[in-house]
Amino acid sequence: MERTVSLTICSLAALAVPVVLALGPVRDTSTRSGDDVTRTEVRRAEEGWQLLVDGEPFYVKGAGVEFGDMEALAAHGANAIRTWRTDNGRRSGKEVLDQAHARGLKVAMGIDVGRERHGFDYDDPSAVAAQLDRIRTEVIALKDHPALILWGIGNELNHHAKNPKVWDAVDEISRMSHDVDPHHLTTTSLSGMDPAGVRLVQERAPDLDVLSVQMYAEIEILPERIAASGWDGPILVTEWGATGYWEVQKTSWGAPIENDSSTKADFYGSRYEPSIASQRAQVIGHRGGLAPDHADGALGRRRRKAGDVHTRRPRLAPHGHLGDQGHAQPRADVALGLVAGPDHLGIHGRAVDLQADPAGDDHGRGHDQLQHAIAIGCVLLPI
Repeated sequence: MERTVSLTICSLAALAVPVVLALGPVRDTSTRSGDDVTRTEVRRAEEGWQLLVDGEPFYVKGAGVEFGDMEALAAHGANAIRTWRTDNGRRSGKEVLDQAHARGLKVAMGIDVGRERHGFDYDDPSAVAAQLDRIRTEVIALKDHPALILWGIGNELNHHAKNPKVWDAVDEISRMSHDVDPHHLTTTSLSGMDPAGVRLVQERAPDLDVLSVQMYAEIEILPERIAASGWDGPILVTEWGATGYWEVQKTSWGAPIENDSSTKADFYGSRYEPSIASQRAQVIGHRGGLAPDHADGALGRRRRKAGDVHTRRPRLAPHGHLGDQGHAQPRADVALGLVAGPDHLGIHGRAVDLQADPAGDDHGRGHDQLQHAIAIGCVLLPI
């Protein structure tokens, strides 16, 4: 039996999880607002879930991009990008979509949604209603662009959050998006893949078409998380990669003791096949992320091994950062190919300075220094 959900698609990366939970209603997206609008579907066939763009199979390969070099990304074999908001303070959503379209990239357009950890109160109905009105305006303004394939509703809204009403708001945003834009799918990106959290999203936001997850060291247990979660729909892995600075041991003064870039590069190579490629029945795309950190100045000593990983992987390969406590200014050792950050893009082992994200969508120290330096992969919703 085959199940289809149609939508106008850009491209994004995410993961899928197995379980006995129902997916949102199948949507008829046969009517199109314009000849150039891309039509996207997620279809469940005998071999598993598949993303289709204008009727053709489309496996998301890309990264999250806000200020990075899309041309370089496309040259490395990407087919999609993800954003975190419709206006990043430097380029409008329309400008991002135009630039992606000119380079043959599809876009999973992020929608900024209030985070409890930043003070948003989901018990305040006026604030929730005002947010929905603002997002409706953003969706209407961009919905007919040919590069668009998916709406990413919020980013890691489960991170340091306790109020389950956030998922009621996400469901309302998804329903509104489908009403005004029946051609594109919706998703939300979770921090990790806690089975109880996944079930909460499925129960309170059933209108979502795709579940997206973001995991670094824990990507190694993605297959187990999928099996335990109860989600049987399509998944996008929107961030994954080397072990993050928040997942390592710390010095006596609280500084993370990060892995060097060679070790991080090895993590990409060792984690992809068993954790992501093995889940093709549900994972319809992925986007590699890079754990933010500081360079220690030893670029030359650590490039070679990471570069070796680049030669073993597909064209769009993962990247490694230099760990340790070095320069005060954030830097990245782009060891495996291509890394996109908020201000610059580095290619093939060239160190680049990266500035803070002016929009302030932080995960902590690392986001401020290097927001989503991208390495490998796919993007259904994230470079």
